[in-house]
Amino acid sequence: MPHDTTRLHHVGHIVENLAEASVLYERLGFVVPPPSCPAMPRNEGAAPEPFGAANTHADFPDSFLELATCVKKGDAGRLPADTRLVPLEAPADMLPLLVERIGETSANLAAYLDRFQGLHILRFSRPRSTRRPYV
Repeated sequence: MPHDTTRLHHVGHIVENLAEASVLYERLGFVVPPPSCPAMPRNEGAAPEPFGAANTHADFPDSFLELATCVKKGDAGRLPADTRLVPLEAPADMLPLLVERIGETSANLAAYLDRFQGLHILRFSRPRSTRRPYV
């Protein structure tokens, strides 16, 4: 079977404090845009609150470095002030699955942070013609 990996897609640096990590990478010369984080109201009629995972990136010509952290209830004040909240919009029957998947991602990031802050994600790419559909 031929090898079909063509390039490094991205690496993920999992951090406790996204604001501090962003400043560090900016000091190293990277352009780091404001992070994004999913948000939804905790109660009907309430304002959306961040949850799950927040991330931003530093771009290279053909790849990027992702800065990511998990976001737990009450963590809104820990995120950078310019964090872009992305309200979840999904059909009512799909929303529980979406929230579950975001929760799984957050739990994975938390498990990484329990071990140490650092590069935990390494993703490669292959040509589109050889990609298999996600199941």
